[in-house]
Amino acid sequence: MPSSPRSSITRISSTLAIGFVAADLAACSGTGDVGEPAEANDDVVVQQEQPQQDDGANPGDSDVDDDGVAGAADDADGGNAIILPARTIDATVYVGGLEYTIGEVRVLDLDDEAGRLPQRTHGLQVDIDVEAFNPTDSQSMVNLMATLSWVDPESGLLHQGFGSPPQGAGVPGGGRANLALEYQVDGMEVDTFSLESAALRFGNEGQHAAVVPLGDEGELKSKFPHFQEQMVGVTVELEDVSWTIDEAFIGYNHGNSRLGDDQVLLEIAYTFANDSEHQQCHYRGDGQNFELLHTATGIGTTDLGTERCVRSGAQEQWRTGFLLPSDGFTGTWTLTVNQDYQDGPASMQDLNAQVEVEVIDNPLSIAEWPTR
Repeated sequence: MPSSPRSSITRISSTLAIGFVAADLAACSGTGDVGEPAEANDDVVVQQEQPQQDDGANPGDSDVDDDGVAGAADDADGGNAIILPARTIDATVYVGGLEYTIGEVRVLDLDDEAGRLPQRTHGLQVDIDVEAFNPTDSQSMVNLMATLSWVDPESGLLHQGFGSPPQGAGVPGGGRANLALEYQVDGMEVDTFSLESAALRFGNEGQHAAVVPLGDEGELKSKFPHFQEQMVGVTVELEDVSWTIDEAFIGYNHGNSRLGDDQVLLEIAYTFANDSEHQQCHYRGDGQNFELLHTATGIGTTDLGTERCVRSGAQEQWRTGFLLPSDGFTGTWTLTVNQDYQDGPASMQDLNAQVEVEVIDNPLSIAEWPTR
């Protein structure tokens, strides 16, 4: 077999290299049925293609297992070439404000291509096509910690590789970009590789990582926000001031930090309207202005803070949030607003008002996001 440019690749143990190519700056228009947030494997559409045989390989000697375990075919030099068919994964996840759609997955035998068999020096290369979509109005940076992992079908041990995102790569507002993910499987680990058990994980284990199975095993975890349309328009009124919810959703980030698997964030955008004759202000500090109490479980939590004032006759829109348990955020909650109500130049009253809100399990892909 002729020498391949890949023969210059040195041995790497499960290392990820990510290439970034900008593409198709399409406007955000909700594109088709991508990224179904449903559970498990029904969301992963796998289309298998027939493997391409090398000139020196005997198709009759090919051994590509039905379960996606690395098969072998004797080449002209007596080596064992790994032949796995390419497949297309139609699954979408939400990470760091961007939507990532996993496309074609290809497994290449680097030693076979370099004509080094039966030696195992380079191992396998796993190429994964990914399209990034930015639904916002401004450029967002690609921030991927993408890990490829698989389970050895013989020993049951987990094998994995880690990588870093490209520095300075970004996706324009309303635009798309192509990402090329590339993994090397060390030659000593070739016999452990199983595409059926392989998965691509975005983020750290234990921190609401998005997961895409590359085979028929595993569960899709898309991590799309849970929009709370039923909360929009809910108003808490107190004397001559009111707080109206404009938007609410369950997410997995608090600022730039990914939450642990045991917590989610209920983020609320609200309008503070002041129809009184005096300026009205929130209390300073976290946990001072809003409280949530689950009416069934008694679980309680307070707001993550806001410190602003609204002058007489004006209104302002702000945001706050609540940390809720991942396995118990749905149901009816009592929302309490505490207010240091100013009813005179030097007169304050510590008042509060309540309303009930319903929080539901409602993950939506970007194509399904509500628009205002």
